[in-house]
Amino acid sequence: MFDAINVVDVWETYGFTGKGIVIRINDDGVDIQNKEFEGRFDDPENSCNEYLPRPEDLDGHGTAVAGIMIGNADNDHCAVGIAHQAKFSACNFFADGVTYNALTYKVETFDISQNSIGLP
Repeated sequence: MFDAINVVDVWETYGFTGKGIVIRINDDGVDIQNKEFEGRFDDPENSCNEYLPRPEDLDGHGTAVAGIMIGNADNDHCAVGIAHQAKFSACNFFADGVTYNALTYKVETFDISQNSIGLP
């Protein structure tokens, strides 16, 4: 995948690694305890009230997407994320009571919004 988008060239030539960037992951929740995200979860106050996966959600889509985007480099665990030095906040759009208005929750606290929220 990295070859297809030339991300190694971007890291090496321009030094763009996500440092100083916060990404909001709007999906089915993110397992913030995953080893790939150590030290990367932004202040929980900047996430929606519901940001963890629900126990019955077994596919872990939000966590997998987060890994592709921001998985830590050099931790000998899985692959490195494209923006491996970015921080993140999260919103579980599949949790009860979360509405599309959550897309703008604390919008001033993140730089990029990744949206995989489905339809009602």
